[in-house]
Amino acid sequence: MAAWPTHKHVCGSKSREDAAVLGYPSTVSLARALNTWVAMHTWSLETIAEASAHCGQGVDFSLENQLAIVFVVLSRDRAPGAPSNPAEAFMLEQASLVSKDDRPFLAAHWPRLERTCKALGDDMRATLSLTERHAFAGFIPAAFHFRATGMVAFHQYPLFRLRAHGCGPSYEHPFVTEQDALFGDVAKIWGLLINHGLVLRPHHTKHGGPLLQAGRCMQFGKSWAWLPAEVEWEAEGDASAGGASRGNSGLPPTPTELYQRYHKLLGQRNFE
Repeated sequence: MAAWPTHKHVCGSKSREDAAVLGYPSTVSLARALNTWVAMHTWSLETIAEASAHCGQGVDFSLENQLAIVFVVLSRDRAPGAPSNPAEAFMLEQASLVSKDDRPFLAAHWPRLERTCKALGDDMRATLSLTERHAFAGFIPAAFHFRATGMVAFHQYPLFRLRAHGCGPSYEHPFVTEQDALFGDVAKIWGLLINHGLVLRPHHTKHGGPLLQAGRCMQFGKSWAWLPAEVEWEAEGDASAGGASRGNSGLPPTPTELYQRYHKLLGQRNFE
């Protein structure tokens, strides 16, 4: 899927002191680091948002009832003089789907967030194939919240219905407990992979099935480059989930197996 323009900014008290609490000399440098981290982990964050929205009554219910995804993020402690890996600048403490009335920072900005999501959705629908258009439900607002300072940055992620939901709405279809458990496992493991510094990208195999390719950001001179880590990401996912333990969905907690099971439920769409 092509990258879409988004609206992001950091709001809150916006003081240099608040940025310093998070380890940055200014709000500008903090916003730049957060934007880079969000961009690098786009695929993982989008998957967490979508899997979370599929829980319960599904994506259409989430959009119609003014829900948003809130990512609570922490700034990592950096050793003096150590290189600042942009993919490891922050940690994801929590991701949850909440009502806009449950968070004052969402309620205060909701009219603008909703307008932005609608505009992005209208633009995106105009470019989708008929099948993809049926699966596409809309954009959901996302907030990146630093609890230590109250600072918040906003973003948006696209939501697609499950294959079984057709044109929707999702809440008219029966609830499936096993699927709900799978969505929870996907959101959990993807968050753990982010915190291990693994950057995921969509990857098409010769057989046409979209899989994910994991890598790490490595420094070369003054720049950073993404290098694949095919074997490592399976080990990271297994270790993060407690070794041989199984997730709530009863699946071995390897990212590839989870994603393959999850992807089979999704509506047809272009993942490039």
